Amino acid sequence: TAYEIYQCDWSSDVCSSDLGFGEMGKWSQWAPKDERIHKAGPAIFGKLPLAFSARCFTARHYGRNKDDCDFKCLEHPEGLLLNTREGQPFLTLNGIETMSAQTYNLLAAVGSMRESGIDAIRISPQPHHMKEIIDAFDAARRGHSATIDAGWSAHGMVDGYWRGVPGIDAATIQ
Repeated sequence: TAYEIYQCDWSSDVCSSDLGFGEMGKWSQWAPKDERIHKAGPAIFGKLPLAFSARCFTARHYGRNKDDCDFKCLEHPEGLLLNTREGQPFLTLNGIETMSAQTYNLLAAVGSMRESGIDAIRISPQPHHMKEIIDAFDAARRGHSATIDAGWSAHGMVDGYWRGVPGIDAATIQ
């Protein structure tokens, strides 16, 4: 599930995290804001969902069948980390989902999103620091300064897809 700061309106649409800014056209040109049936907005914080599988990776890791897993995923709220051969965090496996190891963070882009007519933003739940994360994004949404805390992500933060470069890039993350 995702958390929407602006309003908890579950009829909204979430846009793919691999779309760069502007790839869907100007948000304000879709329809006049007061005539839109759905709000549309990007996922702006959390691990990037990359793939889903019929198999449960966590159950398999423990040598268990998917239907007899004992919910081992609950022992790993951040998922199971996979590193590259060089030791760089690469993927996170959690149940049937493959996600990025790094956290997608577009806090620095919230002001430009707001100016472009984006009226909804999505934050994926995290096992830690949710109040601070929500407070920072809410401050940015309201036009106030907000800072990124490196402690929000154990394996770093990225924002490349938003800028149209490889997703693992982190140029605007401080």
